[in-house]
Amino acid sequence: SKGVRRLRLSPQTCDMVEVARIYRRLADGKEEPGGARFALSCLDLPGTLVDGYAHAKPGWHATAPA
Repeated sequence: SKGVRRLRLSPQTCDMVEVARIYRRLADGKEEPGGARFALSCLDLPGTLVDGYAHAKPGWHATAPA
């Protein structure tokens, strides 16, 4: 099976329980990526959202929903 098998969330000073819940809902198919991004952006995150690691580039590289 392809896809994400493990995810490591680096502890931060924001509500990490809610961050984990958002990612769990996303992984379970109960949340769309856009909704998850919005929910995360509403939290007091220590910086901006990035996904560059997944694309081997720095920063944010939003893609159209599949």
